[in-house]
Amino acid sequence: MKTFLLLFLFLLFLPFYLLRPSAVLACDSNADCPPDQVCDSGSRTCVPAPCTCNCDPPGCPGCSSCVPDASCSSNRACCTSTCGGGGVGGNNHMSVSAPSLVCAGDSVTTTMTIRDPDGGSFQFGVFTFGPVAPGVGCQTSSHNGGSNCTRIAMRYHGGGLGNPIVRSDGFTTTIRGYYSVVWEEEECDSCGWDESASAQIRAIDCPVSAWWQVKDADITTNGNISSKIPSGCTLPGCNPVFGLDGLGGFPGVVAYGGDSFSFSGTMSSGANQVSSKNWLANASYLGKTYGYVYFSKLGPKVDCQDDATKLCFNLLLLPSINGGDLNSGGAPHRGYVWYKRGGFGN
Repeated sequence: MKTFLLLFLFLLFLPFYLLRPSAVLACDSNADCPPDQVCDSGSRTCVPAPCTCNCDPPGCPGCSSCVPDASCSSNRACCTSTCGGGGVGGNNHMSVSAPSLVCAGDSVTTTMTIRDPDGGSFQFGVFTFGPVAPGVGCQTSSHNGGSNCTRIAMRYHGGGLGNPIVRSDGFTTTIRGYYSVVWEEEECDSCGWDESASAQIRAIDCPVSAWWQVKDADITTNGNISSKIPSGCTLPGCNPVFGLDGLGGFPGVVAYGGDSFSFSGTMSSGANQVSSKNWLANASYLGKTYGYVYFSKLGPKVDCQDDATKLCFNLLLLPSINGGDLNSGGAPHRGYVWYKRGGFGN
């Protein structure tokens, strides 16, 4: 009977024992608590641990604020302000290559290289500025520009993994002065610009050399071809192309057999200034050469003084020739009178 009574009392109070709150553990440091708890310094008891900040991408140092994900899992969101070690220019992994001196009117390409990025980069921005007036020194190092600068372009380039990451961008100078190109990188989404690198390019008014144009004409050479059209040649007064359109609305075809061409007075050459149709061929000409020798062979071979009955030419031995000399008559053949000037080195 006594055993039954003890068993009854045990079963009666067991649910209350199971439902009572868990024991609170006293502690002096986090080492005294379970892995999912920390030691509260005020009550000196173990309490549930808050979500900790694990930056994304991994290894991003210097997080000052962090927003954990909803489930507080191991994949935490990164801080929103100081990824990459302290804002723009933080890690100095970036470099920009660009020509230091160009002509006003040149097309310029800048190339950005970033080595050992902290993680997969989301995007790159390139901000290009030029002088507000000829000769003004625009040398900003910020994507916001400066008082002496005017923004020419602002473009974004997609990110990507790899080491190194290389991106290129181009612009065209318009007037002489200093131009500034600022590349910036965003290491994590919405983190702001983390790193930057810039380059300054000076554009000068280059001297204009002799140049030439053709209209509605095919040009052929087995060597190189060049006509340095100056940057000052602009519409409507001057059309900056080598081959102008004819009355039919089309230019001729330019062919060269060498290894280079240039139709620009700037430091770079470009097919965009060949003609309105960009008809340019790198091809050799293997046909006849239409020079003096070619045309001299087409005329009569016999002097009329030797045999006027044959197709012959009338020889003129004069230091100079005028219209009266050609009206002096001669032996006509097939409706034409042929003249050939001889002597005097010709």
